[in-house]
Amino acid sequence: MISSVNISAQHKSKDRSCSNESCRCWNYRVTLGTWMTAMSGDVSANGLYGYIDNTFYNKYNGADFSFYGKFEAIKGRLSYSGQFASAYQSDKFVYDKDSLYSRSITTIRPMFISGDVSWQFYENTKSAFDIYGGIRMNIFTNLIENFYKQTGSVQEGQTKFFIDPKIGSGFYYTPFGDKKYSKFFVKGNFDVGGFGLVSFLSFESYLGAGYNLNKLLTLNLGYRYIDVHYGTDTYLMDSGLQGFELTASTFF
Repeated sequence: MISSVNISAQHKSKDRSCSNESCRCWNYRVTLGTWMTAMSGDVSANGLYGYIDNTFYNKYNGADFSFYGKFEAIKGRLSYSGQFASAYQSDKFVYDKDSLYSRSITTIRPMFISGDVSWQFYENTKSAFDIYGGIRMNIFTNLIENFYKQTGSVQEGQTKFFIDPKIGSGFYYTPFGDKKYSKFFVKGNFDVGGFGLVSFLSFESYLGAGYNLNKLLTLNLGYRYIDVHYGTDTYLMDSGLQGFELTASTFF
């Protein structure tokens, strides 16, 4: 559940001192904000670290606040960006009366670090399109605490890391000149198996809008959805992360 809003790279001529076509200087933009994330999905484990001898499923639900940050270096129609997003989810699962366990508490801490290269291939006075590609590093830390009916509790945890190459395109529309604009982009990426991970197809989409307070500062509000799949020989997660994000962007 990720939502974020960033200033689009197509408004260079008004936001910067040089035009799109002739600009030979670099411009830099920083976006920081908070992200209200929510997560839902299934997690299964079988023999995780030898403590669990059956398969169970847990459901993540709830919402929490997390952080988002992005740095962009822009020159003409070309831009390089790096961004960071984190989340935190915890949920309690109560087993049925025939289970060996009374309940478990499952906590997940996903962290995403990505880098992109973007090229704006079309622009007019109100709309623009770009294409971008890059990688996203995914770090998931899971902690499962099982409460046995007779012998107390046992904690198990693991941290997994994998990389998604991604390619996508963005469409930007400015309905009211430079004072207001809306932004929509959709991108898809493949998960690359590694460290015993199973490869899956993931998808990310984003819808956002922003308001330019002045030439240097813009407030953004958006909604983002990330479909997450990963697994090992003992662990499988199929989840969606989504939520709203409020950020502010500035040039320097």
